[in-house]
Amino acid sequence: MKRLTKEMEMAKDAVKETVKVRVYATDGSRPEDKAVSTLEELQALVGGYVELVYFRNSYDKVFVVNEEGRLHNLPENPYFQGLVGTVVVADRGSELLG
Repeated sequence: MKRLTKEMEMAKDAVKETVKVRVYATDGSRPEDKAVSTLEELQALVGGYVELVYFRNSYDKVFVVNEEGRLHNLPENPYFQGLVGTVVVADRGSELLG
């Protein structure tokens, strides 16, 4: 049984989807393109638990922010009015981002 579990873990790692994202930092620096494939990588980019934000005028995009950004008094993001902390933008429809 232990061997089967190890093979399943390897298979799971082999089919991970990589999602291209654009990262907008709060310091106003130029946005940076990255590739992520795990929730942990997204959490590292935003500095905590992730929250997905959708805007009516951006049906094809998902915005990922720190869920507790306001509680931690993160600075407002200069690129997106009303959002705080680092904002990660990706295309909708990936398995990782829903």
